[in-house]
Amino acid sequence: MIRHALPRLLFVGAHPRSAGSNIAASRELAQQLAQQEWTVDVVSSRATGVGRLVEQLAAAVRARRGATIVVLDVFGGRAFHWAHLVGKVCAARGIPYVAYLHGGGLPQIAERVPGALGALLQQARATVSPSTWLARTVASRWVAPQVIPNGIELSRYRWRQRAQTGAHMLWVRALHPIYRPELAVQVVQLLHAQGIPATLTMVGPDKHGMHGTLTALIARLGLARHIHLVGAVGKAEIPGWMDKADLLLNTTDVDNAPVSLVEAMACGLPVVTTNAGGIPDLLATYHGPAPVPCGSAEALAGAVALLLQQPDAVAAASVSGREIAQAYDWPMVHARWSTLLREIAAPSA
Repeated sequence: MIRHALPRLLFVGAHPRSAGSNIAASRELAQQLAQQEWTVDVVSSRATGVGRLVEQLAAAVRARRGATIVVLDVFGGRAFHWAHLVGKVCAARGIPYVAYLHGGGLPQIAERVPGALGALLQQARATVSPSTWLARTVASRWVAPQVIPNGIELSRYRWRQRAQTGAHMLWVRALHPIYRPELAVQVVQLLHAQGIPATLTMVGPDKHGMHGTLTALIARLGLARHIHLVGAVGKAEIPGWMDKADLLLNTTDVDNAPVSLVEAMACGLPVVTTNAGGIPDLLATYHGPAPVPCGSAEALAGAVALLLQQPDAVAAASVSGREIAQAYDWPMVHARWSTLLREIAAPSA
């Protein structure tokens, strides 16, 4: 039996290496595949700007036909137009690419420039979505996307059965307007008004100067002793922060299938969240608090207060959350990616 050499994988997207940046899901996937049988390159490490686009296009031009598969990040916003250009280069040169969908902003792209998005997906050898929601709302009108979730190293997350919960909340996202970190501060204020001594730890890198805005808001509300802004931390530190918390608070307005929720559930940590984007799909079998409407600090505070009174709900959330998280373990995820990539690499493909 003749064994054919596997092609190189070229991951094209936003992969900044600065300490204050989150590791992109695709970069983590690239690292996982590189530990297996694949040879992997990643571009671009430029933080932002035209330099990133130039590096991405140059990498696509240098890719060797018949020896490279491109895994192309497809986000909303300006990044979509860059992905569209890279996809055109790949298609023109006969380089097979996988359109790897990300982010809660893609539905807006599907409405604004459906022709460009449709062309990008239809020319791809395959389209992968980390959530059923994104596959259904964005891609299904043009292609039949494969749903492969973002992965976590499940063994790093110590599961602990919660039978009741206190009011120490954890918030884990970038401090960015779309994630509405100010709502988390308002939730603490509302809980204190109800006589609930809530505390909040906020973990994540600063974006758009929101650290200063939040610090001023916290001081104005007199909550400085109750809210701790940690800043960016390494991925390996997240399980420790989750283990110390009583519940995870997620306030986002725009989302897809946030890994932070999966990480919390892997620890048995109850989740109180908005119903942004793909979150209801992610929590479809979750026996915990139902997602609440976006933008409502009152609804979030109400869900927290109710959870504090329901130890049975806490226990159910702790167990069902771990069951959900098991499907996101990396060995299962990268096995599905390897199968897909081998099919694309096959000489008959």
